[in-house]
Amino acid sequence: VTDLSQSPNLRVLSMDRLYQILSEMNKLEARITSLDVVREVAEHADAKKVILGSFMTAGDNIRINIRVQDAESGEILTTEKVEGVGDASIFSMVDDLSQRIMTNLELPGAGEGLDRYVQDITTSSLDAYRYYLEGWRLQERGLARESIPLLEKALELDPRFAHAYMVLSAVHGTLNHTRKQEEYRRQAVEYADRLPAHERHYIEGGYYGLYEEMYERAFQVLEKLLETHPENNSARNNLALRYRYFERFDEGIHHYEECLRRGYFFVGAYRNLARCYSNREQFDKGYQVLQDYLAGHPDSPVGYVVLGEHFIRWGKLDKALEAFETAESILTSTGIQGRRWQVFILREEWRSAEAAATQQAESNDANFKRSGSRCLARLHLYHGRSR
Repeated sequence: VTDLSQSPNLRVLSMDRLYQILSEMNKLEARITSLDVVREVAEHADAKKVILGSFMTAGDNIRINIRVQDAESGEILTTEKVEGVGDASIFSMVDDLSQRIMTNLELPGAGEGLDRYVQDITTSSLDAYRYYLEGWRLQERGLARESIPLLEKALELDPRFAHAYMVLSAVHGTLNHTRKQEEYRRQAVEYADRLPAHERHYIEGGYYGLYEEMYERAFQVLEKLLETHPENNSARNNLALRYRYFERFDEGIHHYEECLRRGYFFVGAYRNLARCYSNREQFDKGYQVLQDYLAGHPDSPVGYVVLGEHFIRWGKLDKALEAFETAESILTSTGIQGRRWQVFILREEWRSAEAAATQQAESNDANFKRSGSRCLARLHLYHGRSR
């Protein structure tokens, strides 16, 4: 993906979209060899050509075999193989394969070579890349805390890994760790010069969006990026979030819906689209958005937390508690007491509210402890106990 997307003459399926399609088809763990399955994936992705491959190892020797074929007819357009020794050779092997594919497809400029190589754009450490991918997948599923050790390990192995800094910044932003969010976003920008222009602009747009005095630059950079790379769902999500902050809900809804149409499965996009609909008092539409997410991710605790939040805005407090209970049955460490506190406050069930806030404030997790303490403080204020 990183290599082939450098060509302006190829529209390359993004990793998150492919992951989404395979998840919907329950094929994440399957070996995809059947032409019927390939056709189905390609149809979902609106792809005309597909690359299928396999690798073999014997000791330190590695061989990668690929074939490029027409998605509809199954006609094999080209076959290639490369060989190398040791994990460190894999990136150069992929670069070699990418160059051959571009040449065989007779793309303009293919003979001039790649502008950037995989290890220059991402990382030269295969282990760092593995940790990054696993961390990224957990973060996309809403499991922010679980992703942190993996992303930190990736950066320990490669301290210049810009993509890993960016994802780790987003994770800490989700957890309201604003100082760490800013710190990692700044480091992502520092090492972004190694990236292709569109990825560099995505990172810069996210960085500018952290500061009120730079909001206008964030809008400009992200909007310009989407003109040339409309498939960049992460950039579109960031732009939509900025629109929501400025209460430009219709524009936010437009971009969030486009993210979902393009197969973006980040739970934050679903959450914020539902919030935009709530701001428009279109609660039924927000509910349907979240039901669509849970249909594809029935085991997501964050999905049920988000659904409970939506029910609170809608005034359906019993259903909110049911959703929170389901979330906690899947994963106990969701900080759910702070959400229950909101329900108890709205019901004026003061003792239950205090018990929920106290339990949250006694957590070992710093973020939960902070939110629980804040809930307790607000509870006292509601009763006039300002001291």
